[in-house]
Amino acid sequence: MRSARANTRGAGGQGVGGFLVAFNVYLDTQEIAVAKEIAKQIRTSSGGLPGVQASGFIVDGLAQVSMNLLDIDITSPAVVFNAIKARAENHGVAVQKSEIVGLVPERALIGAAETALRLSNARDHILEAKLGFLPRDAAPSLDGWIDALAGESPTPGGGSAAALAGTLAAALVAMVARLTVGRKAYVAVEAQAREIIAEAEQLRGELRRLVDEDATAYEGVTRAYKIPKGDPRRAQAIDAALLAAARPPAEVVKRGRRLLALAQTIEQIGNKNAVSDARVAGMLARTAIDGATENVNANLAAVSDEARAKQSGVS
Repeated sequence: MRSARANTRGAGGQGVGGFLVAFNVYLDTQEIAVAKEIAKQIRTSSGGLPGVQASGFIVDGLAQVSMNLLDIDITSPAVVFNAIKARAENHGVAVQKSEIVGLVPERALIGAAETALRLSNARDHILEAKLGFLPRDAAPSLDGWIDALAGESPTPGGGSAAALAGTLAAALVAMVARLTVGRKAYVAVEAQAREIIAEAEQLRGELRRLVDEDATAYEGVTRAYKIPKGDPRRAQAIDAALLAAARPPAEVVKRGRRLLALAQTIEQIGNKNAVSDARVAGMLARTAIDGATENVNANLAAVSDEARAKQSGVS
């Protein structure tokens, strides 16, 4: 059960009023006072734009206006960007870049294009939407992936599921850390929370990649077992495939252990309204570790050449 909290969530979350987005704008200056002044002018609490939380920081040597947009259908990223740009120009400062942290609905980016290009019907001109198909490199939907997991094929299987558990753990760690950044009660741990966000996001990307790599590696095992039993290369091919299949879950174990440490840290220092989320992150990290360890052990146990398995370095 999710613990009670205020009407806001981390980036890419569904808040009480609408979809919340973490959005940052970098100014071409190192003067934090400029970012703080602009943040004060645009945030709701100071009489600025509706549904905007904003603060000023120095990030990577640049002044940054860091924001939570509480409802992008009320105040969109494009509206906020233009407001910051205008106020920055009043200070004689240019906007260098902006960034979205996490995921956003498609309509947020389409709306930005409409604002920048002064279009009123951008969605009506998107080819993929009209043709009704996903780009070639698009990932399957979550429901589609779960259906595949439930199917009769051995892939995706337990190893991919363990990697997905780790991916979810990383996402929750990042969410709790984002719920900590920018709040007065946690200013003493803000730098540490930002470091946790950066590491959790890196681990999230790596673990998401391992979801697919685990399935691909085990498909090699399936192919190896289909080699005719009379083929003298069969045993060696199976052993090689099993060792290759053990490597992705071994990587999941390493990342899961680091994630568990991050989850425990953010549980201790992070937003107290999100303690349950941090604990769930820890549980998911443990699941990733245990599940991936089981897969490593199963693959290594099936290797016929014990000496080769021991020398592989997979553990």
